Amino acid sequence: MGSWLETVRAEAADGVNRSLDEIVEALLDSGKADFHDVIPLDYFDDGAGAYCDLSEAAEILDELSDYEETDSGLWSGLPPREAVCAQAGWTCRNAAQCLAEELLKRINKDEEIKTLLKDGREDELDDDRLAGLVRARVEEIIEEWR
Repeated sequence: MGSWLETVRAEAADGVNRSLDEIVEALLDSGKADFHDVIPLDYFDDGAGAYCDLSEAAEILDELSDYEETDSGLWSGLPPREAVCAQAGWTCRNAAQCLAEELLKRINKDEEIKTLLKDGREDELDDDRLAGLVRARVEEIIEEWR
């Protein structure tokens, strides 16, 4: 296995990819896709760290410290070892969500997508054709980002 950051980065890309239809539709409608409108947060609930052991939890909390979950109410009442593992799971979820949002921002700022949308509308491209072109570019961005 690679690093925990690589793992959650892949989860983030998968989450964005699962929302591809919604992202393309939002881009066609308004020129941008809002994270909270196109990506359900539960995509990241059972990801990396959700069922880790104590040593993995320590690795996760160390490696993903920039995304560390600090709301102790999420693991309140759990025995100490389970609490550490729960914190690690929530930290992975935070990391995946933040990275997915970062990827979506990259998609929204992509000049090629902006050009496709502008030129497609000016050239009165068929909606399905334009959607296909935008979708292909979004898929490229996701793959490049992985």
